[in-house]
Amino acid sequence: GLEEIYCPWGRYIHVPPKGPESSWATNFGTPWWEDERYYIGQSAGRTRKVTVMNLLTKQKNTLVVPVEDTISEIQDRYVVHNKHAGSYTWKRL
Repeated sequence: GLEEIYCPWGRYIHVPPKGPESSWATNFGTPWWEDERYYIGQSAGRTRKVTVMNLLTKQKNTLVVPVEDTISEIQDRYVVHNKHAGSYTWKRL
């Protein structure tokens, strides 16, 4: 009846071993997922859907972005869909 944490790429820090072991210490303090040193940003409180359309090719992509994102930050996210996005003129339709 032991529960096991699923780790497809092997154990990582603070994950208990598969079986009972007396050598495994639990006195490490704060687990890594609660340690503020490993926070890389804040979760967006509100998001919005933005549809970006290439008027030349009529290609549309819908991105979910935080409400506070600027147009340049949206451009940076869009580069995944179009590598030349930085050289285009961006307008709101």
